[in-house]
Amino acid sequence: MQNSKFIIQHSLGLFLTLAAFFVLTMGGHTYSRDEETMFVTSEALARNAHFTLPSGLPVVDTIKLSDGSEVSKYGPLKSLLQLPLYWLGNAIAGGYPDGQHGFITRLYVSIFNPLVQAAIAALLFLFATGLGYRRRAALLVALLYAFATFSWPHSRTQFAEPLSALLMFASLYFAWRGTSGSGQQGVMNHAPTETDNVGAQFITPDAEPMTIIPHSSLLTPHFVSGLLLAAALATKFQNLIVFPIIFVYVFWLVRRRGGSRWWLGVIGWLAGFVIGYLPLGLYNSHFFGGFFSSGYGDASGIKDIVFAIPMNQGLYDLLLSPGKGLLWFAPPVMLLPFAIPLAWRRNAALTSACVATVLVHILFYSMNRFWHGDGSWGPRYLMPALPFALLPVAALIERLWPTPQPNNAASRPARSYLVLLPGRAAVMLLAAFGVTGQLFGSAVNFDSYINQTYQDNSDSYSADTYRYFTVEGSPLLGHVWMLADRWREWQPNLNPPADAITFASGFSISEGNGGAPLPRWTTGAGIIKLSAPSPFSLTLILADHRPPPLPRAQVQVISDYGSSAAREISGAALPDGVSKQYHLDFAGPGQQSRTVAILSDTWNPALLGIPRDETIGIDLTSLQPSVNLPVVGAAVISMPQHSAKQRFDWFYRPDYHHLLDHWRWYVAYSGLSPTQQDGLANSIYMLGGIMLILGLICFLPLRRA
Repeated sequence: MQNSKFIIQHSLGLFLTLAAFFVLTMGGHTYSRDEETMFVTSEALARNAHFTLPSGLPVVDTIKLSDGSEVSKYGPLKSLLQLPLYWLGNAIAGGYPDGQHGFITRLYVSIFNPLVQAAIAALLFLFATGLGYRRRAALLVALLYAFATFSWPHSRTQFAEPLSALLMFASLYFAWRGTSGSGQQGVMNHAPTETDNVGAQFITPDAEPMTIIPHSSLLTPHFVSGLLLAAALATKFQNLIVFPIIFVYVFWLVRRRGGSRWWLGVIGWLAGFVIGYLPLGLYNSHFFGGFFSSGYGDASGIKDIVFAIPMNQGLYDLLLSPGKGLLWFAPPVMLLPFAIPLAWRRNAALTSACVATVLVHILFYSMNRFWHGDGSWGPRYLMPALPFALLPVAALIERLWPTPQPNNAASRPARSYLVLLPGRAAVMLLAAFGVTGQLFGSAVNFDSYINQTYQDNSDSYSADTYRYFTVEGSPLLGHVWMLADRWREWQPNLNPPADAITFASGFSISEGNGGAPLPRWTTGAGIIKLSAPSPFSLTLILADHRPPPLPRAQVQVISDYGSSAAREISGAALPDGVSKQYHLDFAGPGQQSRTVAILSDTWNPALLGIPRDETIGIDLTSLQPSVNLPVVGAAVISMPQHSAKQRFDWFYRPDYHHLLDHWRWYVAYSGLSPTQQDGLANSIYMLGGIMLILGLICFLPLRRA
């Protein structure tokens, strides 16, 4: 018998543990116009208590109103729900320079989707155990969702699809719960019989008795279910496609199991939906001119988008294309066809609802002009279907990993291991493939790879074709090659090689042609690592290109920087009037390993109207070593402080060569002082650590009264 308090405690523990992991591995920034639009809507609500946005904002998708103001074309709910995180980020940003406000508030708002994805996995576990599946099978399904599908990469974004998935899946859960316990209260303490109206539907002879979650009437859970589905529409209006599925599911169940008062369930569900939709309808009427309108336009405009490509082509694109196919980006979904017969025998109606939800998403988006949902990892628009696809898989997992029955040890196992082992191997292989894909999908900014393909191809159509429909161009492989290239590029910074000149830190990206390492600006403290046989000399030429009215740069070149032998090198002015030459001689026996620092005050061209928002120091135009040595070392420009558009681009531009798409990496290059970086990073670490500790505590055994 499964204890309901134990299951709820474990569900909470799973939520907190996964939330900690997702928060600590998040990207910490927006990836698309969609996300940026929802963020600035939250910002407008926090500052002005209104949904309207000022005109002229960069990187947003808005609808222009008659008064000249603008409003987001996307559903308002996500912008509302992430307000507490915006307020938290805004409060913390108050202790940092003004130019960091946008970065810090976006960093904290990025915590929203990690919480949402963790909640979906926890709900999967709770749902599966409620259906009578053992905790092991329920936990495995939840972990498959979290790590072997594109749930993890999408927890790092601020898209609306994860919230859509949670609300629709929770709507189905409460619809099921509303009738799963009819006539039963508390925990079922006996094996199911033919007279057990509910138990006969959900429990097989070799399963543990099912936990029946108590409820007061047919009305309340169904009301919550309808309310949640209306909330899903307030997140994305396209979620309306699941309305008939959940409504038919509710009607069917309450009609068969609700007794003489079955209509209470239907009325409760419809009341919840209507009450939940009312605020959205008023919002739509105010901004878009109709109770059932949306920011996506009228019916004719939506039709041109939804029915834009042939279904057979779209089905291949969504399911099998190398660069967007659901089966490659979420391999555990391949288990669904094998799980359906097993899940059907436990609960035919619920299995039908899950499969129908998966199919309607696939069919609806297969004809959509923007089927790919690009600017994302995998087929983004199918994200809400993933928990529905994996819930029936619990039946297959339980069949493949049966719990031995102590009273039947002589005949254990009933199913031959020769039958079970291939199935187990297939599940583990799909899980391993899925986890590996999500690891590379999370390590590299998918927008960097997308834009790299645009640079490498003659036009956007060729780039999209290469990325979607060729194996070699698929992001599943492209991210591997990009991460490998970045690692090779950054390796000298982490471990300077022998017989080389390494730009270790404090430099911007090169402005040289054809990959030449120079010229490049320092960012205030450029550190060069030298390794060469003695005797050895090096000549540096630095150019001060600061325009009037800025004063000349204050420059120091220090040899043997950081050691007791450190000494400043004098420079000689060159005839051009802006450059100085510094000559360094290194003598002594054997191999010479030295550090040279180029120190200067800094300036930002953007403050003078120059379209470059970066804090820079002095321009290193030439390096002239006495022996021929390779020049190595990667660099990232510091985060733009004054241009929102350049800050948005900074995270993904391929020529900026970020090693990892991770919030801590970006904090290190944010332009904050080391102390400020540590303070900001520790606030995230503390949040993740608290959730992890609380989550692990929840997995401890319950104390007996």
